[in-house]
This record gives sequence, C-alpha cells and structure tokens, in this order.
Amino acid sequence: MTIGDSVAAYAAGPVLVPAGSDTLLALWVSGEWPKTLNARVFSGDTWRDREAVAPGAEMVHWPCGIGCDPGRVLVAFYEGSYPVGVNASLDTWAIYTTVRTDTGWSGPELAHDMSTGGFPSGVRLGRDREGELGMVWDESAGGMHGADSVMFSRRTAFGWTERTCLAPGRDPDVNCLHGSLIPGDSTAFIVAYTRWDYPDTSRVLVWDVEDSLVQEPAVFRGRAPTLVRGEDVRYLVFVCEDSVFASENRGEGWQAEDLVATGVGWNAPGLCVDPMGWAWACWPDSSHRAVLASYNRGTGWSVPETVSVFTSLGTPVIASDETGTMHCLWLDHAVGSPGRVRHSYRIERPGVAEEKAEGGGMKAERAGPTILRGPELMRMDCRVLDIQGRDVTERRARLSPGVYFLKPSADGGQPSTVRKVILQR
Repeated sequence: MTIGDSVAAYAAGPVLVPAGSDTLLALWVSGEWPKTLNARVFSGDTWRDREAVAPGAEMVHWPCGIGCDPGRVLVAFYEGSYPVGVNASLDTWAIYTTVRTDTGWSGPELAHDMSTGGFPSGVRLGRDREGELGMVWDESAGGMHGADSVMFSRRTAFGWTERTCLAPGRDPDVNCLHGSLIPGDSTAFIVAYTRWDYPDTSRVLVWDVEDSLVQEPAVFRGRAPTLVRGEDVRYLVFVCEDSVFASENRGEGWQAEDLVATGVGWNAPGLCVDPMGWAWACWPDSSHRAVLASYNRGTGWSVPETVSVFTSLGTPVIASDETGTMHCLWLDHAVGSPGRVRHSYRIERPGVAEEKAEGGGMKAERAGPTILRGPELMRMDCRVLDIQGRDVTERRARLSPGVYFLKPSADGGQPSTVRKVILQR
C-alpha cells in the first residue's frame, strides 16, 4: 500500500526502524519545496497519520534511524545542499539528530557541523558492543567533485566525538564510501565499506574498529555492503556486477561469499535479522520493476520471492518487528507520478507446513519451527515468560502476539530447558 507521496528522487530514504513490539517507524523526504522529513508509525496493523520530523529543517537528505531505549527511536539526517564549487556558502549545513518518544519529537541537535567544507552522504547509525551509538557517512571534501572518504563518530555522554576519517579517498584515484556499522567482538564495532580504485575496481572491506581500523580486513570483490548482527552470527550482503552475494561470520572469521541472486538493480540490498535469528535481504531486479527478497535460517539462502511488481521501483529496505513479521518499504517513481513510498508485509512465516505428526501433534518442514494450536499450548505443563522475563502463565489464554519463553514447571532436579515461542495469532 502507499504510505506517502510527493517523494524526493535523491537521498530521500526510505527508512524502516523497528520501535518495539509490533511497531515500526517509516521515514522519507518529500520532494516538494522545501524538502522536509516525514514519518509514519505502523502499529497494530495500522499506519498512523504522517508526522513532521524537525519541522524547521529544510533541504533534508539521507535520513537514517535506530531504536535506542524502549519506545524511543533516534533519527539522524543531513540538512543543507550539495555545492559544485569549493567557495559555495555553507550556511547552517550539518548532520543533526532528533529523538521520537511516545510524546512526540525532540528538537534537532547538532551532531556534526559541515562548515569545514565537507559534504556528507549516506549517513548510517550503528551500535558498538556495549550498546552505544556510532555513526558513519561518506564525505566529499571541497564539493561534489572531491573524492569520497568514510567518516566515523561515536556518541558519548558529552555528545558526538569529533569526526574521524576511517578510510580516506584520493581524488581521482580512490573513493571510499557506503559504510555500515554493527557491534564488534573484541573491538567496539565492525565496519564494512566500498573501496573503488581507478579505473574500475570495487572491493568490499570489512574491518574491526575502535576509534580507528584494527588488524587486517576481510576483502570481497563488490560494492554497496550492508552488515547486520544476530545473537550468534554476523551477516554481510553486497552487490558484485549484477548479483547479490552474502557472507557469514560465526565467530571464526568471514566465510567465502554465497550467491543469493542474479539480475539485480543498482540500489544496495536491504538486510535485517528477525527475532528468530533468520537473516532477510531484499533488492530491486535489474529492470527496477520488482522488489525481491530471500531469507537464511541457518541453512543457506532461499529461492528469491517477489514482494511487489510495478513499473519503477528502487531503494528497498526490510525490517522485522518483535513478533517476527517481515516488512518491506521502497520508493515508486513511475513515470507521471510524484513519487510514492510503498509498504508490504509478509502475512506468515515461511517454511512451515501443517502436517499431522504421530501422536496428534504438528510438525514443520525439514527442521523448522513447530506449530502449536491454542489448546495444545494451554495443556502444556510449563510456565510462560514474556520477553522481559515476567511470568504471564495465568494470562496464557489471552496473550498478545509477541515473543515468549516456555519453561517446564517440574524438571526432576535437572537443568530446565527453555524454549522460545513466537506467537503470531
């Protein structure tokens, strides 16, 4: 369905941020003058009314967002223009942040002043291994024709640290761009970015990061990387020529890349991990007439499935809410239209079949999840805990969709086995 119209054609998003429970926040930039940042909240199967983010900000580009505390989302964006000469006026061009809570939006706070002559693009947020926020962006020094460098900052109790260059560009021979951050293992962060070397060699480099790059990187042939991290595995996806590739790291280094799909479009693939630890990727096809998606539940990437088909689609993103429902957002710039933000969600989890098993239970295809009907859950001799560890056993007959844990009531003195349950309907 369409959730927004009159969308900017460049650096407009969209962005999709999980915000707790079954709630997500969508962000995009309008194409009408002035270019402003818009948001809508999806909760309880319903899109709420559009909200203005940082109402005084004009010429907004590159929105991004991340969940911070429960019920709070931090949003970063660049406000300003992109000059073509080194002497252009800078005004108040800068990267700002704002926070959404249940009571509304905070006023924009300055994160990084661009009066030094650098012009950012591709702003992204991530967390370190302690849960603190970091930011990466591409920066061209001296106007649009400068070489791109990957810049980095982290947020402390005193605000954002001074920007640091992780990967310097060198005009016209080297460009470094499209950084992505996730929590590190022995270091604060893991970062991936593209390094382009003249005349036409693109590689994806994956480094450990403290306040600078550490050790030696893993290197892949390709561009436009995105990182996510589950509980036990880190995932990387990127594009090489007309194909999407992925790599996994389960604590023993980055594995050789796997082919996910061929015939992909120009935009970077979207990537996320759901509450069950499955990775999901999405991308446009080569004609930009379809959005496709694939998932990996630990046994390799699935055959791509079609999310939507239309005439001019691009920049798709994918996210999961805490109930495990998958959502996609993308831009539709069909000829003659003002540009639209479109949304679709998957109506059920894949890979589960309701087959009768011996003993009257239900079983799943292969080694997937087990389906429990309501009466079976009622009869189980176990305690039911919610995601925060609270005992909700007595409310079992009227539990809301969400993540729960089943713990045996009596274990005979043996260590208890706790099982995670995703309750969908």
